[in-house]
Amino acid sequence: MPIHSDVHAYNQSQSPDDQRICDALAKVIDQHLPGAENKIWHRHPVWFLGGNPIVGYSKLKDCIRLLFWSGQSFDEPGLAPEGSFKAAEARYTSDDQIVAKDLKRWLKKAIEIQWDYKNIVKRKGKLELLTGAPVVHATSVAKKPFEDREAGMKKAKSRTEELTAEISPSQEIDARIHELTDWRGETLARVRKLIKQADPEVVEEVKWRKPSNGMAGVPVWEHDGIICTGETYKSVVKLTFPKGASLEDPAGLFNSSLEGNARRAIDMREGEKINDKALKALICAAVALNCSGPAVSVAIAKRTKKA
Repeated sequence: MPIHSDVHAYNQSQSPDDQRICDALAKVIDQHLPGAENKIWHRHPVWFLGGNPIVGYSKLKDCIRLLFWSGQSFDEPGLAPEGSFKAAEARYTSDDQIVAKDLKRWLKKAIEIQWDYKNIVKRKGKLELLTGAPVVHATSVAKKPFEDREAGMKKAKSRTEELTAEISPSQEIDARIHELTDWRGETLARVRKLIKQADPEVVEEVKWRKPSNGMAGVPVWEHDGIICTGETYKSVVKLTFPKGASLEDPAGLFNSSLEGNARRAIDMREGEKINDKALKALICAAVALNCSGPAVSVAIAKRTKKA
C-alpha cells in the first residue's frame, strides 16, 4: 500500500536529519509489510495489519524512535523492551545508524509474531497472542529428535499462557502512556513518576470504564482513598484531586474545577513545565488528608466551605 500523504507530511515536518531517518524507515517498512495500512495514529506514523498496530516511529526529544508493538517476542538484541507489554524499540540520531538487514528481519518477524493490541480494551487489559507462538518449523523437525520437539512445544505453551495472563492496573497505565506517543504520554509518565516519588506506597488502579473512554478507564492513584486521577484529552493532561478544595496549594497548581467545594484539578498543556517540588508536596498533602480520618476530613471541609 502506498505511503499515506499524511505520513509524508509528518516526515517533511521534521528537521533535515530526522527527516532522512523517517524517510528511510518508511521506505523499508512499506517495502516489507505488503498490504499493511499506514496512517497517522496518535500523531505519529504507524503501520497496521488487520487493524492491529505493527510498527511505527515517532520523534522524541533527541532521536527518532522505531517501535514494534510485539518486538519483545522477536528475541532481537537490537531492540530494547519498551513498557510492560510486548513492545520493543530502537532509537536513531542519524540515518546511517539504520541497519537495513536488521530492519528487514524485524519486519519479517513482525508479520509472523503479533500480539492482539486491537482488542486489548475489549478484553479489559488482557493481551493475547494472534500469531507466532514459538514452534518448530517443518524444515527443522526432521533434523531434531522427538524430545527436542516435545520440549519446544511445552515451552511454547508455557510462554503463551504466561503472556496471555491478566495484566495489572500498573501495566494498563504503562500501555496508556505507550499508546499516546506524544507530549501527553511524556507528561502523564512524568507526573506518575512524581506521584510514586512522593508516596512510595501509592496503589495504582484503573477505574470508570465506559464507552466515552473506549472502556479503557481512567488511571487512579490511591492511598487510603483516592489521591488523584489522570485523564488525557486532546489538548490537556488533567490531574483531578477529589479532595483538592481541602488542600493547601501555595504554588497555585490548581487551575481547573475551581468552583466546587470538593474537587480541584490541574490542567497541563503542551510545553508547560511541571513544578516537581510543588506537585510532590500536593501529593503528600492529599495522602495525609486521606490518612487523617473522617473527623479531620470533615473539619477541613467545613473550614474550606466557610473560607
